[in-house]
Amino acid sequence: MASASTVQIKRLQLPSGILLDNIFGKPQEQPAYVTLTLHLRTSFQTAADKDALDESTIHYGQLAKGIRKHCTGVQARLEILKRTISVIRQMAEKADGTSRLTSATFCLHLPKSSLYGDGWDWIIIMHFSEAGEPTSMELTTRVEGMRFMALIGVNDYERTSRQPLVAKLVIKANAVDVMEHIEFDKIERRLGAVFEDSSFETLEALAEHAVSEIEHEYARRTYAPTITLRLEKPKAIAFADAAVVEVTRDSSKGTSSAPTASSDGAFAIPVDRGVSLSLKVDVDEKTGKAIASVSTEQGIASDVVRKQLTRLNIIKPYV
Repeated sequence: MASASTVQIKRLQLPSGILLDNIFGKPQEQPAYVTLTLHLRTSFQTAADKDALDESTIHYGQLAKGIRKHCTGVQARLEILKRTISVIRQMAEKADGTSRLTSATFCLHLPKSSLYGDGWDWIIIMHFSEAGEPTSMELTTRVEGMRFMALIGVNDYERTSRQPLVAKLVIKANAVDVMEHIEFDKIERRLGAVFEDSSFETLEALAEHAVSEIEHEYARRTYAPTITLRLEKPKAIAFADAAVVEVTRDSSKGTSSAPTASSDGAFAIPVDRGVSLSLKVDVDEKTGKAIASVSTEQGIASDVVRKQLTRLNIIKPYV
């Protein structure tokens, strides 16, 4: 029977802090921790049988030292990811050139980055071929343990004062640069305002309203296809830890999604609330330079167009 094994390094503190806006919107160096979960292509049974390290496993001590060494002085999240993946791929390579890994989960934890919660996580799951080449990625950001006070409940006594709620938010993005520009502080502040203004009776209604606000104001503008909000009401049931509801919205099935290419080579780029622009890139036969043309029926302002093209980084590969 086939079996596989996993090796994990949990909460490895990086030697340099990450430079990010703090909860007050000011750039500040913040502590950062990396958790790596490595899924081996085969079981590490031979290492277990010999009670010695061999090619069936990963030397987690050397891996941790390699990551800290290569990330010293690095303060950008994307660069940390690139260097960490590079170290993982090198250490996962066997003598015959094949890889020990089927996938690796990279979780960058930023404990000081959240206004209401336990910190934001930046998670990337990368899948590898047998030759060790990346084949696909899954991208997620999340924040857990956000604590709010809200007016919520169907009972008369619940209408007289606010009570605590605990929230978890997960956003699945469709590109690394999208994750890099998700505005965590604005999302949390918007959530805080939603709960502050709440007068809903049911947790279900509040959850639906809150996730809609995030979806419309932020996630759709950065093309995040899936948003999940989990709400816990700890005081709802006397002999239970909490009542819990969870809402998931897939924005890719709505009016907003990632850019799509048509048969004539033009890209349809959703901007916001059903508005989209068309981008077509041609090559000048004489100069060899790319010529980009943008059109839209809705008359999008030029600064909005530039903002979206810069965020999507869609012209750069052609220039």
